[in-house]
Amino acid sequence: MTTRQYPAMKEFAQKALDLDLVSSSEEFSVFTTSNGNLFELYGPKAPQYPWRTSPTSIAFGFNTTNLDKAMTQLQNNGAEWVSTVQVVPGAGAGGSDYRFRLFRAPDNRVYAISQSNTTS
Repeated sequence: MTTRQYPAMKEFAQKALDLDLVSSSEEFSVFTTSNGNLFELYGPKAPQYPWRTSPTSIAFGFNTTNLDKAMTQLQNNGAEWVSTVQVVPGAGAGGSDYRFRLFRAPDNRVYAISQSNTTS
């Protein structure tokens, strides 16, 4: 992540992903998701932990209760779509369809927004 990407991604996490900022410094921020999971964001001068040493290191997806609303919020805050909405029939909670869409965030990594119809 570059020096320019870090503040952009920090703002994106709050505005587009609707995450709550728990802790923040010049090179490291921690956010919580609605179910209490943590999302850590590292600036370019943060220690080089093994899970963040590659410019294409793995990222993950975010689950939402309303995929269409979440996609609008992401797009309004600069997400770049890299896929169409994908549907996996019967793979969601209670046999419902699992829907997801991939997007590129300001840190230039690809994430997913999904609706699995889980309650937690």
